[in-house]
Amino acid sequence: MKVIVAVATLGRPRLLGELLDSFIDMEHPESTDVTFLIVENDAIARSAPIVDSFKSRIGKDVVHLNEARRGIPFARNAALEWALGQKADVLCFVDDDGEVSRDWLKNLVGTLLERQLDLVGGPIRPVPAEPLKSRRAAAVLAGWQSKYGSMQQERNRLSASGEDGQLNIYTHNWAARLEIIRKTGLRFDETMLETGGSDSAFSIALRAAGGRSGWAGSAAVIDKLPTDRLTFSYMWRRGLSQGMISAALAKNLPSGMPLLMSARIIAGMIIFLASDKGRSIQNLYSLAFQWGLWLGLRGRKAKQYRIS
Repeated sequence: MKVIVAVATLGRPRLLGELLDSFIDMEHPESTDVTFLIVENDAIARSAPIVDSFKSRIGKDVVHLNEARRGIPFARNAALEWALGQKADVLCFVDDDGEVSRDWLKNLVGTLLERQLDLVGGPIRPVPAEPLKSRRAAAVLAGWQSKYGSMQQERNRLSASGEDGQLNIYTHNWAARLEIIRKTGLRFDETMLETGGSDSAFSIALRAAGGRSGWAGSAAVIDKLPTDRLTFSYMWRRGLSQGMISAALAKNLPSGMPLLMSARIIAGMIIFLASDKGRSIQNLYSLAFQWGLWLGLRGRKAKQYRIS
């Protein structure tokens, strides 16, 4: 079985190098031929020295591609097209600011195969990319950890009860069988350059085409958060964007949704004001998400990424 582990990268050489280092001792699923694919979302191969160093140490096939068109969907589709051209069986994605656990690939692909899924995702564990320099940054980090911890507990619960088939799977920790993609022609939506959410849209389209998705709670990835993401303002902006994306992806909303969202926003404000310090940061994100959902229902579009 041929497995492609793909990484889309742009302008983060140190973090990319640390991710590639984590691949060195990673366990591989039995009877698999693993190739590492680095897609640089730039016209220039700026990461070539880092990739070449990795290639000299890993003892596996390593391919370095350039995708000059700026935007995450372009880079994801470049990886997908290359994997299809290689007649691979499974394509995995992990973000360039991640770091995989030793058993990540074995557990991720193992769950995909054992449960006969078409798409599977796993948890991320936020940590600071650099030493924390303020109590405020530490509080925001605690909020991110609380948010993702709660989400992953819920996903683990759904997986244990066999109810994880409607989960959206994100490319920071993602694996798909390529058989269903060959049959359906699915691709990441390249119109979602600035909004983000093309991985969620892909999940929805795959399920609509009859694909089965699920959760691999034992396949963890560390997510390294830079200092500029450990701020209240970033958490607010991220929540707004995610809310607007969710509104854009939603279909057949009931007519009473705006009134319901107003009630949820008010409830979110009350919870935020009444919560303890650690939880209050998570609730700040939740409040921003609800407000973004309300704005999205009124036609506002997210601008999570700025393409230059």
